[in-house]
Amino acid sequence: MVLTDGVRCVAAIVAGDDRLDRRKVAGAVGAGALRFAKADEVLAATGYPPGGVAPFGFAGAVTVVLDAGLASEPEREVVAGGGRPELLLRLAVRDLVRAAQAIVAPIVLEPS
Repeated sequence: MVLTDGVRCVAAIVAGDDRLDRRKVAGAVGAGALRFAKADEVLAATGYPPGGVAPFGFAGAVTVVLDAGLASEPEREVVAGGGRPELLLRLAVRDLVRAAQAIVAPIVLEPS
């Protein structure tokens, strides 16, 4: 998911069955409130179309934040966008953190 505060873009990575907490992402990057980026903002910041955003190799400056729950399983393989909606890539979490230069932080909503 790509978030923005109108100035910076943040790509947030969580497990598919988790829900993102935008306040936690904002705290992890020292931002005020973040909102989901619009399609044109996603394309401009990342170089990838919505629905196909890869977790690294961005066209512009994008900070990546990966949920600490995922990072706790560095050998786990994950599937991420591959640059176009019809492409996916599979890689280990440790490789994702390294390639994306990701900030690791707890960014999911707590179960209610």
